[in-house]
Amino acid sequence: MLKLDHMILAVNNLDQAVESYRALGFTVIYGGKHANNATHNALICFRDGSYLELMALTGESVVPDIIDFGHLLMGGEGIVGYALLVDDLSAHAERLRAAGLTIRDHTAGERLRADGQQVAWTLLTTEEYGFAPLLLQDVTPHNLRVPDDRDTTHHDNTAYGLAGVTLISADPEADAARLALILGIEANGDHTFTLADGVLITLKHYPNADAARLESITLRCIDHLLDERTEVHNAVLQPLYPA
Repeated sequence: MLKLDHMILAVNNLDQAVESYRALGFTVIYGGKHANNATHNALICFRDGSYLELMALTGESVVPDIIDFGHLLMGGEGIVGYALLVDDLSAHAERLRAAGLTIRDHTAGERLRADGQQVAWTLLTTEEYGFAPLLLQDVTPHNLRVPDDRDTTHHDNTAYGLAGVTLISADPEADAARLALILGIEANGDHTFTLADGVLITLKHYPNADAARLESITLRCIDHLLDERTEVHNAVLQPLYPA
């Protein structure tokens, strides 16, 4: 069972990105520094347990032999990856090997929060897909990695979760077949995949794309109507920084 855990957005300057996303009505908190010192992040957490991760280089010396996310930031700003949450990472590793994919990383990840709390997880990437997507399993409780208190998950723009991810592709048919291998589910027939949490992954035809790459994120939002009823709608987030 796969659920969309978070989207990774590369930014050049974390403090500036935090202010920019706050100006869009998001509540943004500092996440912490990753274990090898190369990168740090800020989080936009949602009520459904998912989040947006703003990631930037720290400029500090890198600790060797610990997973390094810095390479995700070498191509400039934009959406650079997404993570799928799983319950049994080892079982998914076996499934991917059986499907003919090459496991590149099956390793521990850590981050030190600003309050001194260490959070830990295990992640898996493949040679074929890298970090789009990566698979992730929590080691420490999920809400230590992704805070779920109301002050953190309330956003003035009414966003409360991730609804979808769109990738552009020169050949959606071929890329859908490849993506089905890592997701372990079949496409819906229109080059879309529905995850266990109802999130939709969409491959959109774009003739000039040299490879399938992330284009946009769809958020679940709430409209408050005059008669006090609540209506849910989706809003597409085109990142402040182009992919």
